[in-house]
Amino acid sequence: MISVSQLRRGTTFTFRSQIHQVLQYEHIKMGRGGAVIRLQLRNLETGAVFARTFKNNESVEESMLTRRLVQFLYREHEMFHFMDEATFEQLSVSQDRLGPQSDFLTDGGQVTLLVKSAATDQVVALDLPMKVTLKVIETAPEVKGSTVSRVTKPARLEGGVIVQVPGFITIGDRLRINTETRSYVERV
Repeated sequence: MISVSQLRRGTTFTFRSQIHQVLQYEHIKMGRGGAVIRLQLRNLETGAVFARTFKNNESVEESMLTRRLVQFLYREHEMFHFMDEATFEQLSVSQDRLGPQSDFLTDGGQVTLLVKSAATDQVVALDLPMKVTLKVIETAPEVKGSTVSRVTKPARLEGGVIVQVPGFITIGDRLRINTETRSYVERV
């Protein structure tokens, strides 16, 4: 068991017999009552995202997930293929298991897979870093005056993700993108 006050962003735990991952953590001190912990959670088995509030003294069951550092090799229809960098073993994971985070995968990129059981290699989720750097592969031409005003335009990045970017961004630029909010951070 683990106290909810020890949970942080990225931590996984078992709640109602399903594995959840903490997306946001907020400790709230009440005026007259005890403190509460407000969490934004992702159910790793269904992909559902929801908010839940716990009392400060509650505990949850710690989940036993293994983190495997892998290299993304290629996508074939709805299957994504990875190679474990330690054992050179190949893993295949379906699109519905990875969810929308699969848009950030680039050929040869390193990512971490959360595996439920090392014996069966049952992949539960993809653990991406908070920010990734991706190359712009398609966008409208530069917008005149965009450095003065806050003009934005859509841009398709490698991996397939589409984000709103400032008007001065052109094809070939490398951008840092927040993987949680799917938003532009800066040009690299």
